[in-house]
Amino acid sequence: MTGEPEEHGAVMANMRCAREEELIPTVDAGGLEEMRITRVGESTYVLSVKLKSPRHRIYLSTRRNPAAPRHFKHIEAAAAAGRRMFNARYFTLVLH
Repeated sequence: MTGEPEEHGAVMANMRCAREEELIPTVDAGGLEEMRITRVGESTYVLSVKLKSPRHRIYLSTRRNPAAPRHFKHIEAAAAAGRRMFNARYFTLVLH
């Protein structure tokens, strides 16, 4: 996991990313405050979680590059990943 997230439209710098196998136990330990799907391109979405403790946001990363967020082409795919990993029923959707 790396950095703190800063969102500026489609540009996200200094973000904290984690692969699924790291993210699940981290959320289990810290508690899930919010799950967010953010549109970062015309038809590209990223999935992030905000922990209750410590209070920071972590983005789901790709398996090949754990320092980069995983991009979903369809919002439904991002939501399905969140439901599968955390049994989440509610998401915050951010469209820039």
